[in-house]
Amino acid sequence: MQPYFVKYYLGGQEIEDVVERDEVSIQVDFRDVIQGNIETDKFTFVNRAFQIIEEYKNNGLTGGVGIFEGLDFKIVIQEGVEQRTVFEGFLDFETYENLMPLKPKILCKVKKEDGLNSISERLQGLTFAYLRSVNEITPNDYDYVESVVEKKFNIIETLFLVFAIYSFIQQIITSTRNIAQNIGIIAGITSGSTTGGLGAIVYAIASIIFDAAFIAFSVIAIKNLVEQILESILSPVKDQYCINYNLALTKIFKYLGYEFITNIEDVKEEYYLPSKAEDRENVGIPFDSDYGFFASEFLELALNRFNAKIFVNGKGQIEMRSELDDYFQLQSNYILPDVLDAPFSYNVNELKESRLISFDNDISEDYTLDNYQGTSYVITTKPITENNPKNTLITGFVENRFNICLGTAKTEFNSVENALTTLLETVDELFEFWGAKSSSVNVITNRLRTLKTSTYFFNKPKLIRIQNHKIAVDNREKVNAKYYYDNYIDYNSFVQNNYKKQHKVFSGVVIPFSYDNYKQLLENSYFTTNEGKLGRINSLNWIIGADTAEIDFYIEEIYTRNLKEEFTETK
Repeated sequence: MQPYFVKYYLGGQEIEDVVERDEVSIQVDFRDVIQGNIETDKFTFVNRAFQIIEEYKNNGLTGGVGIFEGLDFKIVIQEGVEQRTVFEGFLDFETYENLMPLKPKILCKVKKEDGLNSISERLQGLTFAYLRSVNEITPNDYDYVESVVEKKFNIIETLFLVFAIYSFIQQIITSTRNIAQNIGIIAGITSGSTTGGLGAIVYAIASIIFDAAFIAFSVIAIKNLVEQILESILSPVKDQYCINYNLALTKIFKYLGYEFITNIEDVKEEYYLPSKAEDRENVGIPFDSDYGFFASEFLELALNRFNAKIFVNGKGQIEMRSELDDYFQLQSNYILPDVLDAPFSYNVNELKESRLISFDNDISEDYTLDNYQGTSYVITTKPITENNPKNTLITGFVENRFNICLGTAKTEFNSVENALTTLLETVDELFEFWGAKSSSVNVITNRLRTLKTSTYFFNKPKLIRIQNHKIAVDNREKVNAKYYYDNYIDYNSFVQNNYKKQHKVFSGVVIPFSYDNYKQLLENSYFTTNEGKLGRINSLNWIIGADTAEIDFYIEEIYTRNLKEEFTETK
């Protein structure tokens, strides 16, 4: 005898016409998520349920929402006078099958409302271009980073211009001395201490006028030459628009009807810099050729970097946490029954010899290749002790590839800039002596900590940290492959975190089960055993109303310490 009475509601109406009503099972898959993705068998709707679905579908022809919006579907269990919702979702019309004219019968699956599967599918079709078109993202949401292009130098041209400036400076110095001497001659004649006539005074005054004119001409010429040098050698500082990663995720989920929160501080400091093209508007959101243009890709980049999962918390918010976070273990209150005497295996198949963590490269932008350190990091797992290397079972590889490039900060002057700095400091002092304001040297010093690229236009997006519109001092310390492994991805290590990834695995175990257990595990798949061991449900199959369920799960258990990790960072 069933402990519960099961009721079904379609479009808000209670229905009796579900053929499988006494044997409906719910399958919950936890393998890639914290909260379960619910799947059900395909339901068979007849009689009144058939009519409700057909009316709903046909209303799409006369002003109703139609078949592209799922029809509400709910499963309720009743125990005495108490009713509790087991499943709340909607019909998935992608699986709709109408058996007419043979029979008035419709086959259809259902999806959970606020289910992670449904959210994931909505993300797949959402683009940043659309978010911008509906003003969910506006230019006020953009930030910018100052960027410079560091070119290859034409050394002959540069030396010629520098020599020209040097020559003019020498002439100015000579002319300045001549003026000083002629002023001294005039002063001597007029005071009577020096013999000479009117002609000597006229000559001295003419020389002063000539030298002063030459100095004025030279100052102007030097200023023009300085501008030519800076224009020839140094590209102007340009503002490249970008968007804060956390803000972008917030905007994405706001459009989907959720508030987004996370306790991962790094994502709040990172910025997505889209690719740039000469004939394209400079905006801060991904372009259609960028990885991240689709909201699903943008989220995936974050989940992969931080080894994170999203879930719908008790407040209805979308929350993102790293798997290294022990939040779910601490929140779990489900105690697994004593079933550990069942057959088991170990997760030895999950260990791979090599793990590659890598960022992308951009052949259109030299510094993604020239400044390569941080782009890739390899973790190799080996046995500490071996008897016969030919018998090793540690093989294969797994890859964490981030389809985005690293950014390079300009942290020092190159040799030409060093020479120019000294020269321009002299020019500025000379201008100041002659009463002309000049800050030519600032053009060079202000370039430090800008984003350094080989061209203003590049084909792939970059991930950067910025501060006051310049590249943050800790940019490459915290945006690199090794950093993400050490702080997030090493959760997957069979060695780190006290061998936490080593598991004892159980499959097809039947356990006592109730609706309360279902609610507990649906929100949090972690559990503890009566012995205090930690574990997690991988999948669950429960026939609604039954007092048992079938589960696949693992228990954390160290089964070898004969492992070591070796690390390689390509420079």
